[in-house]
Amino acid sequence: MSLSRLALRIVTVAALRGRTWAGDAVRDSAIPPLDVAARTERLPFLSVYTDDGETVPRHGDLLSGQPGFALIIEMAVTAQMAPDGAWAIPTTDAGMETTLDLLDRQIRRALMDPDDPWAGLWRALVIDIAVVRTQRGASADQGTRFAGRQIELQVRTLAEPRSGVTASGVWADLLARLEADAALAPLAPVLRAEIEGDTPAMPPVLWPWHWQRDAAEALGHEVDDPRTVGSTIETVVTHPAGYPDT
Repeated sequence: MSLSRLALRIVTVAALRGRTWAGDAVRDSAIPPLDVAARTERLPFLSVYTDDGETVPRHGDLLSGQPGFALIIEMAVTAQMAPDGAWAIPTTDAGMETTLDLLDRQIRRALMDPDDPWAGLWRALVIDIAVVRTQRGASADQGTRFAGRQIELQVRTLAEPRSGVTASGVWADLLARLEADAALAPLAPVLRAEIEGDTPAMPPVLWPWHWQRDAAEALGHEVDDPRTVGSTIETVVTHPAGYPDT
């Protein structure tokens, strides 16, 4: 289990639900291809998943390093959908492309919303976005015309949390938000057990230097190499709720 990947998917879905014309039709890792799912959908829909990535661990420690991978957000609209409510663009070919353009914009706005706690968690988890790519898709297979688009964000996230220690910083805030969300609450004890589970925590004074560095790194802080400056980490200060971008 990669907690960084899992956490980012959960937070992305939560930050997008109800914030675009797709409404609550935002899925985590939907398996059917867009053109298959499109045959039964009545509103534009989104699917979030993660793809190929890499991490550079330190000293053979597989929980160290900041994971980098592709975060994929797919969207689709079909000719059989009936515009309703806030979404009132006709499902002509041009209308479907217009809907995708505006969905793309709505997705980006939702993830950058300074007032949404889920978006704040998203920006706290994502420490770098190397590139954003988009790819268009369309089909008229089996009589269902649909237009789709894929947004690919090459991201780097916080390091994996250490095992056997009390969740803190972003990870503690993520668990608190999961516990407060009726739909996501069942995930909270699973993630908490993975972070705080039965792997005993080493006393801080006995941690290898790179474990001290990674503990701070997992909270989103830059830390100098103790072997170079001849010091250890004494204090880690975390941002309060809201996760300012500065």
